[in-house]
Amino acid sequence: MRAVRWAATFKAGVVLSAVNVIGAALYLRFASFAWRDPQEKALGIPLAGGDVMIWGLTAFPILVFFALMAVVWGIWLIRKRDTRQTRFWTSTMAMWIVVLWFDSVHS
Repeated sequence: MRAVRWAATFKAGVVLSAVNVIGAALYLRFASFAWRDPQEKALGIPLAGGDVMIWGLTAFPILVFFALMAVVWGIWLIRKRDTRQTRFWTSTMAMWIVVLWFDSVHS
C-alpha cells in the first residue's frame, strides 16, 4: 500500500513538472514576440507601444495560470507534509526563475 502511494505521488510530481516545462516553453514563445531586437537596443531606439500589449495579452495569462498552479501545488505539499514531492516543486520553481530571468534579459 505504501509503495502504491509513493508511486502515485511520484507520478503526480513528474506530471506537474512536465506540464510546467510545457508552460515555460509556451511562455517564452509568446514573450519572445515582445522582445526587443538587439540592434535596435544597441542604437537606443525606444520600444514600440504595442510590445507591452502583446506581452500582456499572450504571455501574461500563461504566467498567471502557472503561478497560481504553483501556489496551489505548494499549499497542497504543505498540507500533505509530502517531502518527497518537494524536490519536483523546488526544481520547477527554479526553472521558472531562470525562465523569467531569460525573458527579462531579452526584453
